[in-house]
Amino acid sequence: MTRLQLRSLNHLLKTLNDMFQFNLNALGKAARTLSWVALAWAGTAAGQTSVDIDLRANPAGDSLRVYVRPNGASFNQIMSAMTFTIRWEAASNATLGFRTQFCAAAFSIVESPDGEIDNGGFTYLSYNAFGASALAAECSPPGWTANAWNLIMRVYIDTPPTTCTNFNIVSDTYTGANNKNYFISLNGTDKTGAIDATVAQVGPCSVDCLGVVGGTALPGTACNDNNACTVNDVYTGTAPNCGCAGTPVPGPTINTSGSNAPICAGSTLNLNASATGTGTITYSWTGPNLFTSNAQNPTIVGATTLATGTYTVTASNGCGTPAQTTVNVVVNAPANAGTNGTITLCSNGAAVNLFSSLGGTPQAGGTWSPAGLTGGSLGTFSPGTNTAGVYTYTRTGVAPCANSTATVTVTVNPAANAGGNGSITVCNSGASFDMFPFLSGTPQGGGAWTAPGNSPHASTYDPVADAPGVYTYTVLGAAPCGNASAALTVSETANANAGTNGTLSICSNAAPADLFSHLGGSPQATGTWSAPGGGAHSGVYDPAVDGPGVYTYSVAGAPPCGSASATVTVTETVAANAGTNGTITLCSNGAAV
Repeated sequence: MTRLQLRSLNHLLKTLNDMFQFNLNALGKAARTLSWVALAWAGTAAGQTSVDIDLRANPAGDSLRVYVRPNGASFNQIMSAMTFTIRWEAASNATLGFRTQFCAAAFSIVESPDGEIDNGGFTYLSYNAFGASALAAECSPPGWTANAWNLIMRVYIDTPPTTCTNFNIVSDTYTGANNKNYFISLNGTDKTGAIDATVAQVGPCSVDCLGVVGGTALPGTACNDNNACTVNDVYTGTAPNCGCAGTPVPGPTINTSGSNAPICAGSTLNLNASATGTGTITYSWTGPNLFTSNAQNPTIVGATTLATGTYTVTASNGCGTPAQTTVNVVVNAPANAGTNGTITLCSNGAAVNLFSSLGGTPQAGGTWSPAGLTGGSLGTFSPGTNTAGVYTYTRTGVAPCANSTATVTVTVNPAANAGGNGSITVCNSGASFDMFPFLSGTPQGGGAWTAPGNSPHASTYDPVADAPGVYTYTVLGAAPCGNASAALTVSETANANAGTNGTLSICSNAAPADLFSHLGGSPQATGTWSAPGGGAHSGVYDPAVDGPGVYTYSVAGAPPCGSASATVTVTETVAANAGTNGTITLCSNGAAV
């Protein structure tokens, strides 16, 4: 025996116990039912997935009807056992009584012996049934039709309810605790299905527009037509076939709109609009540079001049005609004087435009200060005329943009000055000298000299050691000034050469001698002689004519060289004199003579 068959048997025994007031005829039928149950357990019902139950009010309002619905297949065998409980509001004072059953020969439905029980504000009345025979043998039609409601019992209302009362079959906390939940077994197999949720209403139950008995949704009362574009919705027509309609909602009205323009580029543009109307109002903005926004008061952070133009705002509540207006916006470009710059010029340089020395991308059309520059916004600076310093360029902004300023710091370096060219002629035997004073003009000190061939040279020229030629003096310029140079042409004149002093020793009776040959060195032959005492002399010493002494040889020098002289000291020796031949006759015995 299966667990379900045991459960069915327990319900059957309980049902038999409840039927303690049966007669002998009923007892005989019970015995016959047990025989059918035993046969049913040999093979359970096939095809039915479950059996649902429903309670309905009789249209006359005097009774209730109980229906069952086999799901999946019709049933015509033994309904083994069944329990169900009817519940209604205790405050209605309604009571149930006489009942009629359909196909009572196949199964018997009896009221629970404990009768009507009040619990938790409800009245409960349970019924139990057990099978006595196969439906096919006892019923007409012979069984329950599949997937259709089949009437099995009608119970009359002895005491009509004083209020609209809801009767229904339940399986709730009370029935569960007291083994009175809905249950049905076919051929000993549990086939308990669902309880239909439909409520059987009995009593003074007027139906409102929602079909609710005794409800308050009456024509003329407030309702919701689920249309956001209507207000003051009310039920119309006759209950329960009412309609629900309201007054159409108009579109919103834009009361204010605007912006914080004009603004300066880089600032935040604030747009605003305010509309009044019914319902939730949404906003939609469009504007220049593909701008869109669904905010009521949108902003554009760091707006550029591309944000200049006309903005359109649309306000809508989803009903009626949307409201629309425009807002004109001006975003002015900020004044741009560029960024600070510097420039270094040479004092002898050409005029320059300080505008070119500003950094960034300055706008033309500004002004320069202090005064004195030419060229308008170009700011032309002339190194020979204008003073070095800081010059400010100002570009006036269009309101509300502020003015913009930038500076150019001008530094003027003095031009290098090497003086002018010079020349000098020196004696090749002269003393060393500083070449710097022989440059013309006012040369700067601190320069450097180079000799012919561009080799470095000191400022001092040594006629004995240095070669004549062009000597260059160079002064380095501080950028952007170039270097300056001047040339000193040095020429040398050969020094006069009278040779070196000499001596002449001559016999007083010697032939004349050339004094030049008695000079030392390599005297020039262009000189003149002077005799002792300063008189002119021929340069040929004649002992017969000239007297001994110092004879001077002088050579005149070409400027700036001086004259040169050398001497020949003549020493004369008197010649021996034996006189002339003579004769003398002496006596041999003459005296000595």
